[in-house]
Amino acid sequence: MTAFVDNLITGNYEDSNPALDHSKELGFNLNLPSRMVVVEIHDPEGRLPPMPGAPQSDNWIQIIRRRAEQMPLGNAKMIIVYRDKHLVSILQDPEDHSTRRFCELAERLKDNLENNYPHLIFTLGVGSVCRSANDYARSFKSACKIIELGVSLHRRGQVLSLEQFSSRALLYSSLDSEVMAEFAEIRLRPVLDFDEQNSAELFETLEAYVKNKGNAHKTAQDLNLSSSGLKYRLKNIEKITGVDIRETRTLFDLALALDIFQIIGNDTLS
Repeated sequence: MTAFVDNLITGNYEDSNPALDHSKELGFNLNLPSRMVVVEIHDPEGRLPPMPGAPQSDNWIQIIRRRAEQMPLGNAKMIIVYRDKHLVSILQDPEDHSTRRFCELAERLKDNLENNYPHLIFTLGVGSVCRSANDYARSFKSACKIIELGVSLHRRGQVLSLEQFSSRALLYSSLDSEVMAEFAEIRLRPVLDFDEQNSAELFETLEAYVKNKGNAHKTAQDLNLSSSGLKYRLKNIEKITGVDIRETRTLFDLALALDIFQIIGNDTLS
């Protein structure tokens, strides 16, 4: 089975390859929509998974793989192997080919693994759709890349698919996550701290003002505030941040900081 998956994800096959013929024995139709799902296994204590070749590695690998295989799937089918410290699976549902369905199956797999290994963190990358044998290598690469992106954006321990990320998130993934966090921290932390200390709503006001591209009238309407009430809040924001939020450059920087905040979350800001 491992050879079958390896041949698919490396593209090392021919039409007559026995590994591809094996798909029929496994009940898989490679021309039906499928997805590669890669599982990153993270142990916060650094003990698992064992290094390949370690005395306990083979037993542990087989146990965790068999646990996953026992998961009830209904009409769906799954092949799962262990490869390069990752679980690598092919998921296929002959009746439902939607992204929602594949993510649902991946969530079920993650729950199964977490229930059996609660001390480990499992991050699942759902690859692109495969409609022929030629698509599996690309799907595997996209699943690995989406895990890399998710971990860089502090989303380890989740089921991730390309469809979940905005184009901005994909752009930001090429940047240093610490630099991104610092950029947002400098611009937003004073507002967040003020709100926490004073039970204020300046952050919400700032979000609405930036969303409306500096249109004070529309912002006041959205927040159900009077014109004077909005002006008071905006002056407070300017006072605690030390910037003029009416300036185009400042508004652009704040919009970028808020984008980063939405992607990486408040917990990642120091």
